[in-house]
Amino acid sequence: MPIKFLDGLAHAHLRNTITHDGEPLYGEIWFYEQLLEIERLQLVEDTWYVKWNYTLSAHPDSRNKSEGQIDYLVISKYGVLVIEIKGGNINLNDGNFAYEYQGNLTPCQDPFIQAKENMYSLNTLLNDRDVFFYRAVIFPHDTKFKPVGPSYEGYAHQFFSRLDTLNKNDREQAESLHRFLVKLARTARAKMVEAITSNKSSQQLNSLAFQRYPELSVKKIEQVKRALFPNSTSYGFNPESLNRIIQDENVEIFDGLRKNKKIMIQGPPGSGKTVLARKFIADQILKDQRGVYLCATKLLSAYMTHDLLTLNRIDPNSLAIRTFPYDAIDDYVDRILEDKTVDFVVVDEAQEFMDKGLDDLICKMGEKLGGPRFLLLYDDQQAFMASFTDLDFFPNYVCDNYGFVHYEFSTVYRSSQSKNITSFCKELRECETHRIPQLIDKALVPTFKVRSPQLGKIVRETYEKARSLEDTSLSFSDTILLIESGAIDEFKAMVKQFYSTLTEELTEENIGIAPAKLRYTTPLKFKGLEKPNVILVIRDKIDAHNLVQTYVGATRAMMGLNAYIWETGA
Repeated sequence: MPIKFLDGLAHAHLRNTITHDGEPLYGEIWFYEQLLEIERLQLVEDTWYVKWNYTLSAHPDSRNKSEGQIDYLVISKYGVLVIEIKGGNINLNDGNFAYEYQGNLTPCQDPFIQAKENMYSLNTLLNDRDVFFYRAVIFPHDTKFKPVGPSYEGYAHQFFSRLDTLNKNDREQAESLHRFLVKLARTARAKMVEAITSNKSSQQLNSLAFQRYPELSVKKIEQVKRALFPNSTSYGFNPESLNRIIQDENVEIFDGLRKNKKIMIQGPPGSGKTVLARKFIADQILKDQRGVYLCATKLLSAYMTHDLLTLNRIDPNSLAIRTFPYDAIDDYVDRILEDKTVDFVVVDEAQEFMDKGLDDLICKMGEKLGGPRFLLLYDDQQAFMASFTDLDFFPNYVCDNYGFVHYEFSTVYRSSQSKNITSFCKELRECETHRIPQLIDKALVPTFKVRSPQLGKIVRETYEKARSLEDTSLSFSDTILLIESGAIDEFKAMVKQFYSTLTEELTEENIGIAPAKLRYTTPLKFKGLEKPNVILVIRDKIDAHNLVQTYVGATRAMMGLNAYIWETGA
């Protein structure tokens, strides 16, 4: 299998680019030529991806540098190898390294510290626990330095020098370097196992090495390669636009979540869950990762399609947006994947699926994708009001069985004008069904009982205000009519007969089009979405079912909420 250099140049041309300030870097050129010989001899069983001069734009694990530079980066089934090379003769005196040429010494950095810091920083930035990182230090021309003494004897297994190639021809030199690199993959693993276990023989450590840190699959190698080398020339989107999504708000929380691969976020409406999902998706797309976004409703799916694929121009091949399947999980997973590589999965409004196969979906996708990133977002209060009795069990179950980390957002990030809405929703959440009429009578938000003619008048007046921009906070784009599903058919009939010029149903087809009328839908279809102003219409027959819809509808309002109890049939 070939060695692939990730520089966009033919093999023969790369040699001329390995320079610094116009001067050839002979140590790094030597390594490059050895790789060519290793490939010519067909010593590599699987593809190695090699990058010369890999830049770290951040260096979180360095003691005194904000950026870093890696001489060679090698990605293979063995993991990610960071290589530091020092060409020429190397001098070590009183713990200080220097290049030695014609009796003159030029100070240089400690290559072992360089390799270590570069490796740990890259590990931190990639943040993938399924990938093994290891390092090597190579002195192609020096024969004096030996890794001895307390400071360096622990690095002997990761060191290669001219001493290892003395009196060998070209073929033998390449074979010697190849053996070193392959052996290092096992030895580095065994060292890590030794550090976390005790009383193990060398044979046992070598046996456990690849059990604890397994080889990477072909799919995983491709995923790592895309994460480390995002293909910016294939972007159909504007990276600045996605960066604005990431930097919009809750940046500190988002940075913390980057450290975990499987995340479950619990929070009430308005706490920023969907905002976080957009940040997560934008961050992954900028890293050239491919993903799937699953949600509860067709409207939310259509909205996210418009937002991410149309407005932000994300390639549909990089992000599949779908509604959650309620049966045939196996077939659904196969249909979504279709032999594609998927690096991350987002499940929004996950409370809708906790008792409908979400655990099977997590299991199947984990098996087929080889450990993708997961982000689950759910509202525990909606699940509670919908009488999902296993709410407490499910988060514990996925944390214990699938390794999820569970976060809770307790703060609602709404405008200060919405305090009454927040209080009203809290009272709804805690209210018993038979006490709903008294609650509505004393509601902190405007609440009225209306008959059909009065409801029609409200629709007309709201339309006129929005059209005339008499109230600048009330526009067609910022307002939604949410009609309880039990009354939606009667409302549609009334609209068709009297008000078709004033209002229209919000659909998947028109959600991305600026409205010229008031739009309506049901609270359940509008889950996961929100508007500054909500006009909520519920039936006068109060029961547990429309209590849930009242709560869902009220929590969609960001600034203004008017609730109407419609005396249907009157």
